[in-house]
Amino acid sequence: MKKLMTMTLLLGSLVLIQSCSKEEGPVGPKGDTGATGQNGVSGAKAFTFTNQLDGMDMEVAIDSAFVDSCVTLVYYQDAANLPNVYWYQAPGLGSAGLYMLRYYLYVKNATTSVVRLTQYNPDGSLFTGTATTFNKVKVVFIPHTVYGKKDAVDYSDYKAVAKYYGLND
Repeated sequence: MKKLMTMTLLLGSLVLIQSCSKEEGPVGPKGDTGATGQNGVSGAKAFTFTNQLDGMDMEVAIDSAFVDSCVTLVYYQDAANLPNVYWYQAPGLGSAGLYMLRYYLYVKNATTSVVRLTQYNPDGSLFTGTATTFNKVKVVFIPHTVYGKKDAVDYSDYKAVAKYYGLND
């Protein structure tokens, strides 16, 4: 008896669902187009630091709410490679794979955040080599609302990121 009642309810429900018709409502308002920069989507911010050493704090005068809503990218040049100018991305292996560089980002206060670079051996253990000077360090903040939304960008290539987001080099 229970099976018969369950089957009847199930079939009745299917008939009701099939008999419903879909009504289309009016088209909604057009959304924001977003800001555009010289070479693509803007809103990104970049900070440049020179002659940085492993473990040095780099303070960026930027609102903590903005930092929290961004993708952070860090690029650097190893002074040992000069006059050649190679950009490496952190985290990742550095010049000739001799070290690995990671960065740490923390909010100091409502208007200042801090980025710290830390070297490791390529296997991830504490760095045992000679201290490295980083000729230039670029810290790029890209709002999550525009990160990866349009054209494909090679985010491992600082020059491609700078061009796409209209950042001054």
